[in-house]
Amino acid sequence: MPCTGNSSEFCGGPDRIQIFMGPNPPRAVILPAGWEFTILCAQDSPDRLFVNTLIAGPELAATDTPAACVGFCADKGFTKAAVEGGDECYCGNEFRVPPTEISFGFCRLPCQGAPGVPCGGVFGAQVYELSS
Repeated sequence: MPCTGNSSEFCGGPDRIQIFMGPNPPRAVILPAGWEFTILCAQDSPDRLFVNTLIAGPELAATDTPAACVGFCADKGFTKAAVEGGDECYCGNEFRVPPTEISFGFCRLPCQGAPGVPCGGVFGAQVYELSS
């Protein structure tokens, strides 16, 4: 499917995610060193995925991307990050309960900071973790 932000580029398709490899992935998905994408789409709840969740809130909402969220969480000393709802970023160090993976169809809302990149969905979180 064409990307929302640039219709001359392609951004996955129905029930498909585009994986970027090589030396030049989009800046929105370049994570800080040591971080990795671990759960394609996890079920979240009002209690949140993480114990003692830090919510980035308006500080990041308009420019949210996976890289921006992970960078924000890493700078605050957290080891886990999640994007959700297109403009939400959550940080934590421990899962409240083991996350349940759900269909990626629930995590396809575009990022506010990069409309061609998915940033979770309604109670659907894309999870990133610092490698041990």
